[in-house]
Amino acid sequence: RDGANWSLVHLTFANAFSNGIIYNLTASNISDLSNNILISATASFGNPNVADSFDVIVNEIMYDPLAGGDDYVELYNRSDKILDLKDLSLANVGFTSGAVIDTKPITATSYLFLPGDYVLLTASTSNVLNQYQTTNPNCFIQLPSMPAFYADSGGVAIIGANANILDQLIYSDAMQFPLLTDLHGVSLERINFDRPTQDATNWHSASQVAGFGTPGNKNSQAVADFNTDNTFYAEPPIFTPDNSGKNNVVNFHYHFNAAGNVGTIIIFDAKGRLIRSLVANELLGTDGEFSWDGINNQNTRAMIGIYVAYLSVFDMKGNTNSFKKTCILAAK
Repeated sequence: RDGANWSLVHLTFANAFSNGIIYNLTASNISDLSNNILISATASFGNPNVADSFDVIVNEIMYDPLAGGDDYVELYNRSDKILDLKDLSLANVGFTSGAVIDTKPITATSYLFLPGDYVLLTASTSNVLNQYQTTNPNCFIQLPSMPAFYADSGGVAIIGANANILDQLIYSDAMQFPLLTDLHGVSLERINFDRPTQDATNWHSASQVAGFGTPGNKNSQAVADFNTDNTFYAEPPIFTPDNSGKNNVVNFHYHFNAAGNVGTIIIFDAKGRLIRSLVANELLGTDGEFSWDGINNQNTRAMIGIYVAYLSVFDMKGNTNSFKKTCILAAK
């Protein structure tokens, strides 16, 4: 136990740790001076490796934030290495010149970046959290200042310990979804981790459903493997909107193998009558869901019976598609 800081314990191990292996340390049944007991907690650690090109990638960028907001850059560790962010820097890149300028260290102290983890870099974590939802605020790192990213067009780079460029994105508004009339507060999301960063078709505006930004979370436009027979389905197929806490809503899930779909969802009854306009021309992610609580357009509960959810989508290439899925509104 540390002599100066009683909350700190120094651990000594008999054998050295091997490089490239993630270790899990679990602490159980530890009490503090007030006899509050920590039942169990686990932390992961390991010896960091040197980052090579494309080990760390730019996964999302907010370069034109809302009023009162801040730029942010999300990184993703796509390698199988344990990396130390203390060795990395974030930089601005000239849109025309391609020159790396305004380099900022990410952190002055060690921060282990494990495989498959996200890190969100910004000058104000509170501003980002106030404007966007995240389930992973612990991955936020607040920098004293961010590189000067320009609205409309610019560039961002991740710099390694040897001043080598690990990943670089030259961005512009032309990479955003063309049907959006206001790009303020809309982040650019990477679609696929493994495709080239500078492939303009590998980037898309964050979906409207996700709030136009997914800091610290899986991108709304990320393409995942899925069963193409299950592009659109209902869960649960029978729901009872009685506020009982069980199966009160039906969730309509959708999966697409490409970004940029604009969708409309309409609920009909078994006789083909319009019951509820659920979604109208919203920019969808590649994976998501909408919920129906059984309320119709007149703001009353729909009758017991069979209903059909109709999803129609189109993209900027002129491709259109439609899907139907039935569900049953029941009562106990």
